[in-house]
Amino acid sequence: MKESVSPTYQTLAHFKEVYPDDTFYYIIGADSLFSIERWIHPELIFPNCIILAACRDEIDTSEEMYEKIDYLCEKYHAQIKFLTSPIMDVSSSELREKIRNGEPIDSFVPKCVEEYIAKEGLYESKD
Repeated sequence: MKESVSPTYQTLAHFKEVYPDDTFYYIIGADSLFSIERWIHPELIFPNCIILAACRDEIDTSEEMYEKIDYLCEKYHAQIKFLTSPIMDVSSSELREKIRNGEPIDSFVPKCVEEYIAKEGLYESKD
């Protein structure tokens, strides 16, 4: 297991090298889709995965998402799919904070996810 942080493009390239016959999906929010060109080597991200872009509150219309998807697909020959999902009234940082504080998260995630997070000690306080 690698102990250091890797940019997304390196992580995706690594998995594509190790599992060349597999298809990888990278789920990001609309905010990330709109900023992905500012990431380190975005041109090296798209060849190694299919992006699933989930719309969040920050983007008022799906029309903006489709325009951005069309632009990135044309510029980078990317494969990007629009992922629709219900909007939850909690952010990932709020969920992590709840976990650190020992608060329940069962109304936000499936039981198996909650059990995995607890088993692996994810997001626990570093104290």
